[in-house]
Amino acid sequence: MENEQQVIMEPPRGFRRILSLGPGLVWAASAVGVGSLVFATRAGAIFGLVLIWAPVLTITLKYFMTELVGRYTISTGENVVTAFGRVSVSIGPLRLPAGWIIWIFWLFFIVSIAGMSGISLAVGSSLFGLFPNLSYVTWALVSLAAIWLILMLGSYRALEWTSRLLMLAVVFFVFYAVYKMPPGPVELVDALTPPRAPDNSLRELIPLLGWAGA
Repeated sequence: MENEQQVIMEPPRGFRRILSLGPGLVWAASAVGVGSLVFATRAGAIFGLVLIWAPVLTITLKYFMTELVGRYTISTGENVVTAFGRVSVSIGPLRLPAGWIIWIFWLFFIVSIAGMSGISLAVGSSLFGLFPNLSYVTWALVSLAAIWLILMLGSYRALEWTSRLLMLAVVFFVFYAVYKMPPGPVELVDALTPPRAPDNSLRELIPLLGWAGA
């Protein structure tokens, strides 16, 4: 049996890097936009810039986490979930067998699916603010039906262009909000030094630590 040789292609450089972006770009854009748009705006509306250190810290940590996962997958060719499934932990008499991380992943997955109903209602509320002729529940159902139609068509191009248009709208309004109400440098420094969490901010702080940067 002849030995199979794996050919590693030269990575794209310069402008050609943009041409190599595929479905991962759509997933990253949609993932980053959902949690940050909902939770960060709520936290900012309630506490101002006091909790801004939370997404800064989370995004910094997630850079190293993503770098580690990517390097491991490229170096070994193994899915990182498979590697997590072999991890076992022993702390004194307590022993967590291999696969316990996978069960936690499943739990988070189920909870995230339940949270999609809240996201659909947030979309319905936004559409209701623009077009109040229909209730926000009806608009939420309309948005879910539109997504179902795109998925049933099975066209990646339709999903890609829809995601691009929505992300362009999100980016535009983020810059517009900063333009209309720019944070002052003194206020930013005061919020970051030292980092602090006001009373009754735990409900907003936990989503910021978990969702910022997806």
